[in-house]
Amino acid sequence: NSALVRRALMNVGSDGFMFVLHPNGRKILGPETITFQIGETHKLMRKSFVTLFTRKALSRYLESQEVVIRKHINMWLEKEKEPFEIRYHIRAMNLETSQSVFVGPYLSDAPGILNRTAFGENYIALTNGFM
Repeated sequence: NSALVRRALMNVGSDGFMFVLHPNGRKILGPETITFQIGETHKLMRKSFVTLFTRKALSRYLESQEVVIRKHINMWLEKEKEPFEIRYHIRAMNLETSQSVFVGPYLSDAPGILNRTAFGENYIALTNGFM
């Protein structure tokens, strides 16, 4: 029941619904992240993110993800003639879709702070921190 879910999720506060994350969540994300905020601070932060989840924004994310997914599938079809373990290929594809959505065209393959390799290593470290 979507109305019931919405009602539960909107009941945020010290006397309401609280998100529970992995024990490392606060250490990895920091105590100031929206997940750990309540009351007016949480409300203001949530409001600042609204534009990221409009139909228009979500459709742009899908477009960029589709480009990456098609590229990876075509690479797999060209390179892999025998059955292969797909886990690491999927991980690389997911990483690239995340990069395209979260960072856009600002990453490069050149050495530096905004480097695809460094982003990938940090993203995997973040993910592993939750395991």
